[in-house]
Amino acid sequence: MKKYGLILLLVTLCIEAKNIGLTCKTWPGRLGDHIFYISKCLMLSHKYNIPFYYKPLKPLSQFGLHTQLEQLSPEIEKTFEKKVTIKHESYLPYFLKNNEDNILITIEFHMPTYDNPFNYWRTSGDRYAFIQPLLMPIDTSVLPKEPLPEDCLTVAVHVRKGSGTDGHLASRQLYEYVPEWKYIKKNLGIKPKTSLALSEQFSPETPVKKKRTISPQTKSVKPAADKINAKRFPPNQYYIECIKKLSELIDHQPLYIHIFTDDAHPQALVELFKKEVNLPNVLWHDRELNLDYKTTVLQDLYQMTEFDCIIKADSYFAWSAQFLGQHTLAMYPHTSAWKDTTLIIKTIGIVDFT
Repeated sequence: MKKYGLILLLVTLCIEAKNIGLTCKTWPGRLGDHIFYISKCLMLSHKYNIPFYYKPLKPLSQFGLHTQLEQLSPEIEKTFEKKVTIKHESYLPYFLKNNEDNILITIEFHMPTYDNPFNYWRTSGDRYAFIQPLLMPIDTSVLPKEPLPEDCLTVAVHVRKGSGTDGHLASRQLYEYVPEWKYIKKNLGIKPKTSLALSEQFSPETPVKKKRTISPQTKSVKPAADKINAKRFPPNQYYIECIKKLSELIDHQPLYIHIFTDDAHPQALVELFKKEVNLPNVLWHDRELNLDYKTTVLQDLYQMTEFDCIIKADSYFAWSAQFLGQHTLAMYPHTSAWKDTTLIIKTIGIVDFT
């Protein structure tokens, strides 16, 4: 750890007299992907004390960062003699220690880093105070206007079903199974909206190696979205089990559930969840009938931050909402496996932020 700190100090001292910059690149990702990506770019800029020059990204054009960050103008770009794209954070110290000068470094979206950007920014109040205003909307009319109920625990449920180029889902959506539950206690230094007295104990978090389930690809058939990324597209049964478990954890006190989804038929999905959950203490709310999720994506993002709890898929959009919010508790798909035609979320993570 001391050695790593010394390297960072030397890198910082070396860079002050150099013309070195970081920038991003345009690519066809969705809103959540872009929020994660820009958070990664800014993290590396902050961590290594390297100026960041923003190249406008269309999905982020409605965020404060679009006007507050210094943009990569043609004049600035001309000051760099070399332009390179790096594929891992470890390349940054390499370029800096080797006395590179007049170099513009582009960060790849899929580039691995030592830290998760969202965790990096949330674990320091000063860091979070820097990035949070950048991720707020320029047009404040998209911020939530109606207050949530105060006499119950409010829960945002983000149901990712796939849209655009995601493709179809292969798994059965409803079945009987008993998931395992992984309880995690995490303090991010930011006080949650509410406190909870839960009926089960939480254990410290342990790192888990992420595994991707990938199906064989053919030229003629596009692979199912949940075969490519299982935890991004968990079946309906996962959400149903989460809602039932959360109700159990608070001894079936009143719950207010709001479904946020890209499903083509949101009302039918809500009716299905109502039927399968079938608990008298649960009050349901959903978006207006026949409202296209694409027209409300920004409103949904900020509205999801307002809830006490969040149940989510492993989606950058949901992670972004959690990052910007002050949730008391989060549920997410921890481990998954396929059994014949059924995707099973074997272990469900429950994170207590109190």
